[in-house]
This record gives sequence, C-alpha cells and structure tokens, in this order.
Amino acid sequence: MLDGSATRIQQTGIDNAGDSILITNAEIYNYTAIAQPLIDVRITGSKITAMGTLPRLDREEVIDARGGSLLPSLADHHIHLLALAARSASIVCGPPEINTETALAHLLEQQSAGTTWIRGVGYHESVAGIIDRHWLDQHLPDRPVRIQHRSGRLWIINSKGLEILRSGSKEAQPSGMSWDKGQLYDEDLWLHQRLAACPPDLSQISRDLARFGVALVTDMTPRNDNLSRITYPLNNNKISYFRISLLPADQAYPGWKDLYMETGSK
Repeated sequence: MLDGSATRIQQTGIDNAGDSILITNAEIYNYTAIAQPLIDVRITGSKITAMGTLPRLDREEVIDARGGSLLPSLADHHIHLLALAARSASIVCGPPEINTETALAHLLEQQSAGTTWIRGVGYHESVAGIIDRHWLDQHLPDRPVRIQHRSGRLWIINSKGLEILRSGSKEAQPSGMSWDKGQLYDEDLWLHQRLAACPPDLSQISRDLARFGVALVTDMTPRNDNLSRITYPLNNNKISYFRISLLPADQAYPGWKDLYMETGSK
C-alpha cells in the first residue's frame, strides 16, 4: 500500500521478469516503528523476494514510491459494511449534498421513472422540517420511497410504500409505526423482514476498501449472528484476499470469536 504520490514507470525489454514488481524509494518501518532509509522491494507473484538497493530487471514493472510508506495492509476494526454498501445504492437526502426543501423536492421528482423502491439516507430536519408521507406524496406519489433520518432511528415512507408494507401482512403492527404520518421509529428489523431484503452487493465497497489497502475489516452490524455468514461478492481479478470478521451484537453468542470468513482468492 502506497499513497497517491507513487509513480508507475513503464518498462520495455526482454521478458524475464514479467511477473515481478519493483517498488523503489519506499519507507519501511520495522517492529521498533523507527523509519529506515528508503529501500527497494521486489515482489514476485504474491511474495516479497528481495529488499535493499535493487537493480531493475528487464520488463519489470516499477513503481517509484517517492518516499511514501510501504505497508502490508490496513485493518478497519469497526465498520458497518452492509450499511456502507446500502448507502452507496441510496440517494443522499441531507447536508451537505441537499440543504433546502426545494433541492430535496427536485431530487425526488427526478426519481419518478420506475417502480422499485427508492431508498434515501442522511435526511435532517434542517432541510425541510419533520417531513411525513403527505410531504413525500407531493413530490413522489407513484413510486415507493423510504427516507432515513441521519440519526438512523426514523424512516419516512410515502403512501405507495405504505401500501406495499401493509399488503398481505398478518403480523402484529409495529409499535413504532405511525401509518397516518408514514413515520417508522426504531423498527429496522420489522422493515427488513417486511421488505424481504437481500444483502446489498458489496463488490464496489470491497474494491474501494482494497484500493486504500484495507485487507481486513470487522463488521459491527448490530444484527450480526450465524446467519450473517453470507457470500460477499468480490471481483477476484481486482482483489486477491479479503477477510471479514463478523462481531455479533451479543458477544456471548457461542463461538463468536470464530465467526469470521475469508473471501476472494489467494
């Protein structure tokens, strides 16, 4: 992993090092966390094969680190991976992207084509006050929409969306739902079950994290349990190794320390 100052150098010549990469002028820290003089590192296949002041081999790809730190990888030990992926597939309905009622109304009106759910996130009452289904119906009446307040505790749902949530339901109605206002408080699990929601596609989020050198994450989704052993779709051509630890909400869950997965290819 290097920062954005690294420079990739094109090479020509006979092909005797086509599977190796030479990283030059890299800063390496040892176990004492004391910076060493800049050195070169050769990687052949998936292994470091040489370190020091190294001559370039013919047809060897060279990356000039320009003094940047070279790290094996990074670990993010507190991330809400599913929420992050879901956000990337949502429209942002609050600051700093959306700051006024007019801007939010315009954004929703642009989503009128289609029949599937529109999922909005990041709403704050500074934009248009405490909105309800009647407000949403004015701007997006014919397509189901649900908008999450940035606190994470409140969903605002339009009439079309409420029709879907009511249809065929024989379950007890959630105590946190105001059907008249289309406001749902602290009932994420009920909403998830009513929508029969599938896990979001994590491929783009995984690529984004790997691009920053993150090879290990600990997912802190509150509802994690043994059923959270889902397949994380990764682009194996881009990501060779990715490990995800799942920490359940109840750490007394039997075997929680072993609740992890390795995805991608080695």
